[in-house]
Amino acid sequence: MMGVKLGPAGVPLSCKGRTIVEGMDDIIALGLETMEAQTVRLIQPQHFEQYWQAGVLANKADFEMNIHGPYYSELLGNRVERGRSLAKIEATLQAARTINARHITLHTGHYGDFGRGTAANEQVANIFSSIVERVHDILHEDVD
Repeated sequence: MMGVKLGPAGVPLSCKGRTIVEGMDDIIALGLETMEAQTVRLIQPQHFEQYWQAGVLANKADFEMNIHGPYYSELLGNRVERGRSLAKIEATLQAARTINARHITLHTGHYGDFGRGTAANEQVANIFSSIVERVHDILHEDVD
């Protein structure tokens, strides 16, 4: 059975630096064992050096990394909105792989024109089914 691990979402406010690795160092110094990297809006390509460093440190320190995708998402929006959201999710999934994230948190966004009900639920289930397949593909890219 896996024990409970405690840690903050994002770099702690008490951290003098603002990078993920500096946040991890502070979290480890506090005796905590996990962190949720927050992408908030979107992931920029220049962030991947930080994510790579965080993944290396997490491996060395037996530190659990998790990631939170962009807060604003429109998976039930029109084709353009959904495409934009899926592109942000793809970047989050790539970052999750880089930091060796154990958990990935994603938001669906508002109901859009669907409204509440079965149609919205089925659409979300289909979209997340594709996202889960993509996670599997990303995690096994080097294995095949």
